[in-house]
Amino acid sequence: MKIRHALVLLAVIFLLGLIVLMPATLIQAPVNRAMAPNAALVVTAGTIWSGTAKLTLFPAARPVMVPITWRFDPMAFLRLRLGFYIRADSAALAGTTRIGAGIRTIELRDTNLKIDSALINRIHSLLPMFGSRGTLHLTINEGDHIVMPYQATDGLRTVEGKLAAKIDSLTLGMFSSRPLGTYEIAVKLNNTTAEYLLVNATGPLKFDGGGAVSWGTNRSFVYRGFAVAPRESALLLTPLLAVGRPTADGRLQIDYSSKW
Repeated sequence: MKIRHALVLLAVIFLLGLIVLMPATLIQAPVNRAMAPNAALVVTAGTIWSGTAKLTLFPAARPVMVPITWRFDPMAFLRLRLGFYIRADSAALAGTTRIGAGIRTIELRDTNLKIDSALINRIHSLLPMFGSRGTLHLTINEGDHIVMPYQATDGLRTVEGKLAAKIDSLTLGMFSSRPLGTYEIAVKLNNTTAEYLLVNATGPLKFDGGGAVSWGTNRSFVYRGFAVAPRESALLLTPLLAVGRPTADGRLQIDYSSKW
């Protein structure tokens, strides 16, 4: 009986050893299938519980390399997810997040990321035309989260949740060589629409109000609110006057919507 117990114990220890030492390369293929074609992951060291890798963004053209590290997050089990703390460290993308992988969806929590404008400009071909520069900070506060499916439906990526965004020292070279301002924005994601509200704006060009951006079958952009621009900057005032009307207090009231 003692020999039998010893054999069972050895088998359990062996299985636990296999689990603990499972190489991180085992997750490389499923992760890459989920991220394709926008990103690719190459594991460089470690196990599935703790390791390092190189994340390649836009792998098909002018790729951006982001070194990342991860470690196991046991608290994610309470939400029936396999979770990890992840840290990115590069000039283009830096910060931390908690990722929880479920059966059908992936979840982001406790996120604080800094994204350089050079990476943001890769999202849409029009952005570089404006000469945009600055830093985007994305934060998912405690108690909030973002959930998205692994696979897009009919080519559309759906997202649910809340986050806070801050655009720091935004510069649009087409209009001014100096920073136009810093903007703090609350974002609510619902399916294929992001509703946004400007909660604070500082600098020469100020906005308040909000609107929505949709990337669904009817892609659209909506903004309703007020803007204040330096009167000496004709390059800034001209496009704003085209979409807004002056008010008695010197602001411009804007009610704008368009397809994109």
